[in-house]
Amino acid sequence: LMDGWVAEHLPDVEDRVESFTSPYTMTEDSYFVMDKVSDKVVVFSGGSGRAFKFGPLIGDCMASLITGEDSPVELERFSASRKTLRVEAEAMKE
Repeated sequence: LMDGWVAEHLPDVEDRVESFTSPYTMTEDSYFVMDKVSDKVVVFSGGSGRAFKFGPLIGDCMASLITGEDSPVELERFSASRKTLRVEAEAMKE
């Protein structure tokens, strides 16, 4: 239903990408994940119901990741490849 509407009214939009979201995500270090993971993919996760308080700032940060402009805050601590997340990923494999 939605795909048909989008194709009819927004012809320049490409095919939908399947995804999964959860309203309750939290990293072990309690920081959000906000990062550009490839040329065309920018991710945000780890909001766990508290991200709404940071909505405007998160939006500005995500926009800066997309456009390549300077971010309003340093984003290194929010990297998808930070050590805490690598440790969590390894623990999940076991």
